[in-house]
Amino acid sequence: SPSPATLLNPYHLNRSILYKSSQWVYWYRCTNIYQLIFFFVIVMETNKILESDGYVIVDSISSRANLLDLARSYGEIVLHPEADNEGVLTITPDPEKVIGPSGFAFSEKAIPFHTDGPGVSTYKQFQGPADLLFLWYKSAQISGGSPIISDGALVYSTLFEESPDVLLRSGSFLTQPNHMYTGPLFESGEKTKIRFKESGPDSYWDERTFDQFIGAVDKHKRVLPIRSGQVLILDNRRMLHSREKLNSEEARELHHVLVYSNPGTYSSGFRIK
Repeated sequence: SPSPATLLNPYHLNRSILYKSSQWVYWYRCTNIYQLIFFFVIVMETNKILESDGYVIVDSISSRANLLDLARSYGEIVLHPEADNEGVLTITPDPEKVIGPSGFAFSEKAIPFHTDGPGVSTYKQFQGPADLLFLWYKSAQISGGSPIISDGALVYSTLFEESPDVLLRSGSFLTQPNHMYTGPLFESGEKTKIRFKESGPDSYWDERTFDQFIGAVDKHKRVLPIRSGQVLILDNRRMLHSREKLNSEEARELHHVLVYSNPGTYSSGFRIK
């Protein structure tokens, strides 16, 4: 049976989604009213689960068009430097791309915990890193490459109780040319937001800060079983994610999309309780 953060969507082939004027507008090619009602429930449940858990798995996404419809319904897609002209970065093991800015994603090695684009200060009219990350597993591996997540809200609570001084310390990391961030791990505001990159030649953390932070992250890590055709949606300002080592004997194809959410659609980050 699916986890509470998994949405089953058997009617995925019958829908297209448009976003307009900060309101949900749906054009739904359905054969009966029950499918229409089911679709609206799916949309409401997606946002409810994202707000509660920081991630959601949407089942039965069958095409790139489905993925783009889903992503655009939340806001503006980021034109990642290595993505195509629609903002989709296709990731398969590729030794020739391992040396690029996103090289670790193209390797078969395990990936350490991070948030996407932690060095970004601005993108067009937006401030900071993207709000949401969409990962479509067009071809998932059975015995490797599973995503691993850790909830930044729980990490914050653990550090507040055990090592509160870490919450005030700063780190530095460069994620793309001219995208350098130096500042606290957690940014305060209406919602608290996290940005983090664990390792790399352009990252700096004092040893104590790093050890305590990673200790809290590991305490709350969780491996997510994922199947081909599923999309993992992550709140990129709340959830840290990593990846298990790939199985070199199995094919894997992942499509990666980053989104800045529209006002009134979804607010990233978490509230301190």
